Amino acid sequence: MMVASLSALLFTEVRSAAALESWGWRVPFLIALPLGLIGLYMRLRLDETPEFAQVAASGEHERAPLRATLRHDWRSILRSPRWCARRRCAPTCCWCTGPRS
Repeated sequence: MMVASLSALLFTEVRSAAALESWGWRVPFLIALPLGLIGLYMRLRLDETPEFAQVAASGEHERAPLRATLRHDWRSILRSPRWCARRRCAPTCCWCTGPRS
């Protein structure tokens, strides 16, 4: 995230506002294209873990994994947004409001 923020800062400082409006919005997509291709290459070339291969070969997998997850782990699912909000929003709120004098 820091690299993205610094590159955006650098790009906005180097280019004019008109250049950013006309073609600068395309730059993140041009950067993301090779990264996506690298990710696809890695995904297609990597082998599955032995545990996954064993479960897939045995046929002991869930027919409806989403239903099983909702039935067994619904508490974790409900806690997840609250945890994310605490993790992301609280530091931002503290930084924006800051101590009042």
